[in-house]
Amino acid sequence: MADCSRNQPRNHRFWSGQWLGFTIFSAINISGGGRFLENDRYRGILDGIPFEFWTCNRSIYRCFLSRFCSGLGSGIMWPTMSLYLSEIANPAIRGSLISFNVSIASLGMFLGNVMGPYLSMEMFAYVSLVPNVLFMILFSLIPESPYHYVLHGNIDKAEASLKWFQREADMKAKMQEFQDFVNGANTSILTKFKDFLLPVNLKNILILFGLNLFVQTSSFTTINAYAEIIVINAKVNITPSIVVMALCFSTVVAGFIAIFVVDKFGRKNLLILSSIGVTISYLALGLHFYLLSLNFDPEKLTWLPITSLLSFNLFVSYGLATVPSTLLGEMFPANLKNLASLCIFSTNALLTFVFVKCFQPFVNLTGETIVFWSYGLFVLGAVPYVMYLIPETTGKSLLEIQQSIKNKLYDLSKSKL
Repeated sequence: MADCSRNQPRNHRFWSGQWLGFTIFSAINISGGGRFLENDRYRGILDGIPFEFWTCNRSIYRCFLSRFCSGLGSGIMWPTMSLYLSEIANPAIRGSLISFNVSIASLGMFLGNVMGPYLSMEMFAYVSLVPNVLFMILFSLIPESPYHYVLHGNIDKAEASLKWFQREADMKAKMQEFQDFVNGANTSILTKFKDFLLPVNLKNILILFGLNLFVQTSSFTTINAYAEIIVINAKVNITPSIVVMALCFSTVVAGFIAIFVVDKFGRKNLLILSSIGVTISYLALGLHFYLLSLNFDPEKLTWLPITSLLSFNLFVSYGLATVPSTLLGEMFPANLKNLASLCIFSTNALLTFVFVKCFQPFVNLTGETIVFWSYGLFVLGAVPYVMYLIPETTGKSLLEIQQSIKNKLYDLSKSKL
């Protein structure tokens, strides 16, 4: 049987197992398949379990099973984490907190890329298991969100949770705000589907779906998965693995910078800046491969693909990789958060799977120049999309955001009369 204990190349089929698992369990998890998974903390805890499979891997089949289980765990955690953080955070730092979570994930990817070339898969699994076990233990000690307790009628626990997360909050005003926000959330599935189809909610779903389509077209996951192959094909005179580590580190740096600016400059401004920066990066990267096709000396062009990829990682981390998760936790009423997350994250996982699988055939068919220029021009379309369709939610409470969306829809319908 094939041995999986040695280092494996970045094979897109190997990683596809994770995204397939992510797609499936996003649907199972958020659609409310079990009472146990209604607890946000337990959903997060389950994400650490797949790494235990790595420690006993001795065959390629178990490696694929581990990746699939990792996808299941991600399908549990990522949708839940956005909702959980949006509920526990003060409105003034909500965007920063969710961006911090994404940045920490980028840090984990960077550390994985640093360790990967020097460790066997089995040893890599043992090392990775340590922070995952710590996560499962420590996260289980954190209280549920106040919204969760209010939704289930546990007012005393809601007050204790609010004191734990926001120690200086106006308790009476906040509890009233929570009760107003979750009012009517405990409804049947049929009622939720009817509410889901109301114009205001359906419009928000379509808006976020469109935004995430631009996010997927930016192909952050695809570029990360194929980074080493892209660097090799770019014929740079630097060791590809070193370039990949530098790219991962740039993502970490940009992500931590985004933490300090997302609540200061607003969601829309960061999305626009990110989209323009990603477009320029893709155009420059495509230009490099175009110049290679004209037989330019690759040694003299080494700076161009490296600069393009670094700027891509920086700009995508400022907005496109972080802001959509924040908006998902903000734009929907309490009774539709799970259903909206089901639609958005399942679609995202499916699109990621498709983009990762189709990248190499697309390159084989048209060449890198057309691929990267196509990505760049499509992402540029996010600029007018964000300007005219994405609401600004910076600094507003969840209740204020819902009231603002309803007022805007009411004004629009009134103007048509």
